[in-house]
Amino acid sequence: MKIIPLTSNMENGKLFYELQINGQKAFIEYHIFNNNLVLLMSSGVTRDLLNPKQVHEALIERVLDQLRRVNLKIITYCPIINEYISKNKQYKNMLVSNHIFSEVS
Repeated sequence: MKIIPLTSNMENGKLFYELQINGQKAFIEYHIFNNNLVLLMSSGVTRDLLNPKQVHEALIERVLDQLRRVNLKIITYCPIINEYISKNKQYKNMLVSNHIFSEVS
């Protein structure tokens, strides 16, 4: 089984974690704050991607696992990422104050 690399790219001044699959992509926009906090802003998948929900969940898991390995805390504003963390409690300790934000303040 081929492992699809998780990449970090910049496009139009925005940072993204991405998985590229047969010319399609799944992405999470992020910002780094103070070198120890990552703001996960939004996420999505290209419309034509096969199994978009599974790909999206795999992307979220890989991003969270990578951030955990380097000991970064997160704040997430993305409802899809919020839902994933709510269902996968092992990531809750990565949240700042164990809180999920629903909108940017």
